Amino acid sequence: MKKVEFFGKSDTGKIRTNNEDTFLVCRIWDEDHLLAAVIDGVGGYEGGEVAAALARDKIKEYIETADQGDCLDLIKNAVIAANNCIFEARTQNIALANMSCVLTASIIELDTMRINIAHVGDTRLYQYTSSGIEKLTHDHSLIGYREEIGNLTEEEAMNHPQRNIISRDAGSQFLDANDTSYIEAVSYPLDSKVQILLCSDGLCDMITSKSMARILSEDMSVEAKVDNLIEEALDAGGRDNVTVVVLDLESDEIPADDLETEDAGQDITDMPEEPYAETSGRGKCPRARRWLPWVVLFLIIAGIAGGIICNSESRPGGESEKKSADTTTVAPADTVSQSDTLSEPDSISTTMPDQPDAQVHDDVGHENQ
Repeated sequence: MKKVEFFGKSDTGKIRTNNEDTFLVCRIWDEDHLLAAVIDGVGGYEGGEVAAALARDKIKEYIETADQGDCLDLIKNAVIAANNCIFEARTQNIALANMSCVLTASIIELDTMRINIAHVGDTRLYQYTSSGIEKLTHDHSLIGYREEIGNLTEEEAMNHPQRNIISRDAGSQFLDANDTSYIEAVSYPLDSKVQILLCSDGLCDMITSKSMARILSEDMSVEAKVDNLIEEALDAGGRDNVTVVVLDLESDEIPADDLETEDAGQDITDMPEEPYAETSGRGKCPRARRWLPWVVLFLIIAGIAGGIICNSESRPGGESEKKSADTTTVAPADTVSQSDTLSEPDSISTTMPDQPDAQVHDDVGHENQ
């Protein structure tokens, strides 16, 4: 027996006049596979919105038309296709020359309870179980890195003036189809009862993971949880567009083989010009990190980030824009929801890729299914 409920929503926020966020949450191929993504546009009033919409549509088209195969490879390749679609569009319209986006996309395999994640930037994906809340992605930013290694508390990172500086985005450079170093791609086994939360930084910059866990723990529909998460972000100031997708999954039939960790990742010895090593693989969460070489990178990047910040633009309402290779635009918010109780178990898998140069971004608000 399996239970599947999901809902997504985007809100412009209290300061922005447009919404540069968008999202996807829907079934793909059959009853045993879900596609979920949150996308945050970068590049100013028009560019960010356009980039987010291009990424959303391209990811959905790629996955729906692809031959079913390894879900980790598929979601990573879909993000690469979206990246190149944005890059090509930038070259054709000078007004959109700086657009890009940050995103977290996933394919969930319900029959094996596995999640496959492809990630770039500072959107986030969390899992919530009886053990609590856990972030399965890491921010491609200096401040996110400092938070992960314990140099900053969560609250300090949320309020840091450089929180919008990102080191990687989708669209600012062309990627080879077989790229293994830019997109962060990872696959994880899921518990038999789990909630998945995807969000733009309009949520995680405004409320803590403890607040997220409190809302996810409440006995209410996924729609009510999404609404409450967004409401708390707005009550905290709503400085940015806020986009939230929640999936509530439960299965009582998980094949024993799928509970074992498959170590298909590869160690990286050559580090990119940022604090995170590029990864592609399957494993248990949390991922083991080799921090030693990163500490050296951290010192180098700190100097680079300082120079980048000096050039940061300001957002409407006095908020500093996230700067990346692109700017963002805003679109209207939408909602998508569905709940099912099925007779077979489902499984989810997650995978994540790597990242590149430092930039700043804004969110675009489009919701799609």
